[in-house]
Amino acid sequence: MKQNFRTLRQVLAESQVKSGDTWGKWTFIESNLTLFLEGHKRNPGDWYEVDLEGCITSAAVLDWIMQLTTKTWASNDIIADLIRALKDCLRPQANLCGGCVFGGEGRKLSLSKTEDHLEVKS
Repeated sequence: MKQNFRTLRQVLAESQVKSGDTWGKWTFIESNLTLFLEGHKRNPGDWYEVDLEGCITSAAVLDWIMQLTTKTWASNDIIADLIRALKDCLRPQANLCGGCVFGGEGRKLSLSKTEDHLEVKS
């Protein structure tokens, strides 16, 4: 099995996403590798963020989406915009779940705690 090692920053660079890019009310913050949502409730100072460093498996990405659907303030637009942001940042079909639809195991990204890299198993 071929193994490739890339950092999350390399995955983001390949996606050509830049700090400050937006999807609706979501903004990519490169300094802490998050998708940041500000002013999502009635109070403009309210915020919510998704830590991209935790999005290393398709299950983890799905968990963020499912968590957001439980928030009473999360409109369909906010959820859809998060999905688009995750797609653009992580390219999940290429990096996380490609092949699953056709019965394959797909790919798994695993973040090394010691070397800050993603192991892409295909």
